[in-house]
Amino acid sequence: MSIRIRSSRGFKFKLVWLVAIAASLAIGFAGFPVGSAGAARGHRKLVSVKQARAAIKSYSKVPKFVPPGPRIDTAKLKGKTVMVVSFDQADPALAAISQAIQEAGHVAGIHVEVLDGHTTPTAVDQDLQQAANQHVAAVILDGVATNFIPTGLRVLKVAHIPVVGAIDGQPTRNVKGQGGGTMLFGEASGTYAEDGRLMADTAIVTAGKAPIRAVEETFDNPVATAAMHGLNSVLKSCKRCKVTTVQTITPGQWSTKVAPTTAAAINATPNVNYVFAIVDSMAIYATSGVNSANKSASVKVVSSDGSGSGPLSLVKSGGPFIADPGFSDSWVGWLALDQAMRAMSGMKPGNPVVPVRYLAKSNLKKISNLNSQATLFGVAYVKGFERLWGVK
Repeated sequence: MSIRIRSSRGFKFKLVWLVAIAASLAIGFAGFPVGSAGAARGHRKLVSVKQARAAIKSYSKVPKFVPPGPRIDTAKLKGKTVMVVSFDQADPALAAISQAIQEAGHVAGIHVEVLDGHTTPTAVDQDLQQAANQHVAAVILDGVATNFIPTGLRVLKVAHIPVVGAIDGQPTRNVKGQGGGTMLFGEASGTYAEDGRLMADTAIVTAGKAPIRAVEETFDNPVATAAMHGLNSVLKSCKRCKVTTVQTITPGQWSTKVAPTTAAAINATPNVNYVFAIVDSMAIYATSGVNSANKSASVKVVSSDGSGSGPLSLVKSGGPFIADPGFSDSWVGWLALDQAMRAMSGMKPGNPVVPVRYLAKSNLKKISNLNSQATLFGVAYVKGFERLWGVK
């Protein structure tokens, strides 16, 4: 069986610079966001099918909007400029975030400019210098690794321009920079650790009382590390769960290496029944590997990122790929502007977490457009932020 990626949004574990530098960025795993399910779920001593099923159920519906913080007096901010500096606008998810920030800015009366770093740290530093020269009110980093741009961040600090990060690490509420580095005001992102926990919960529920023997596939990236941490925090609390193989495969090798590696790992350990591919762009190839090993009836693939019709069509079809929790890039964009306006208003940062939705065949079967974030994750956040900002 051949599998082709169709109309995928890319993957939110993108951050290409970080592939080579994961070890140099500290992720605050201990401080899961206050008020999130992850805060309580990260410390279970034992895990049961009942607990896992309840967790999945709680994330299966379209997420509700919860205000990230107190109301913002946007009347005082109208006409100010926020600069979005993107890692790469050719990436569909990053482009979606930037577009959402612009839409939110239009609603709030904030002028939003977008600069594209074209995947080059030097270009991003130049963009940040331009933001300082223009004396913008705030900067939003769209998928940019903060530890690759210390020069630009120092320039902004000297210019007293606050910086917000979007999807550049595990969001952590009660630390300086909220997980994106101490030079940042705050973050806006889904919680990758909760994605990982939901992956583990999927296996626990679908396996029933049977032992779980799993292959894990990941890559060197801080947000992938966060998701792996969440996954393994649940698996280690499961007495019948065992990880037999861990494979680290760089994104540039996914199209050629993931499928044969998956098939080899399955054939080397006949009782393997789950493959955890940490991101769904990787899971597409892992599914191909399961099929090529002729194990589609006995081996299930579980992933995360919920990133468009390529992977989600496989989940919806009812094959080996059974679950793909993720979050809305557009929601991230609106939250990023909310955080920037809090910084501009002299307020404390809000909750940096965009809610995750659990996506599986059961809640995808009635969705025809799997590329529609509005359908997958809802648009309650739009009216929610409008009320919070006093503009509607």
